[in-house]
Amino acid sequence: MVVNLILLNTEVSLSQALEDVSRGGSLFAIVITQQTQMHHTFTANITFGTPQEHRDVPPADAMVLVARSYEPYKNECQEKEREETARKAAKMKPSCKKERGGPEEGCLISLLADNRCLIAKETDEIINHLRERKERLMGSSTDSLPGPISCQPPWRPRVPR
Repeated sequence: MVVNLILLNTEVSLSQALEDVSRGGSLFAIVITQQTQMHHTFTANITFGTPQEHRDVPPADAMVLVARSYEPYKNECQEKEREETARKAAKMKPSCKKERGGPEEGCLISLLADNRCLIAKETDEIINHLRERKERLMGSSTDSLPGPISCQPPWRPRVPR
């Protein structure tokens, strides 16, 4: 959170200063006057959405007010950002349709990886695709599983003593 301090002179009214702060993108404004300073309170202004003014608020209560007001604002901004990112990704993503009209296995696998729901037919397509791929790689039936794969070299280098 960024904080700016503005000391008003007699030429600028408080309402004008609050409008300027709001237009500048600040979400909150805390106003301290001689009277509120004597009472150890201040006026908390929420400048986004529907502007609100809370007068004679103790500092601790004002901080709670700011935190509670900021949380929904932050969540709304994050949701808008997610929607915008999804829109941009959708524009960049190539079409997931084959010429015959069905989804490509690669796109189905992407949907599965994104934890999206797939219908039984789509799941079967992924399974069949993986079986075919395994058969091509192994050159045999998918019913037989290969033996354990060893990452050790068949020989051990001699280390001089």
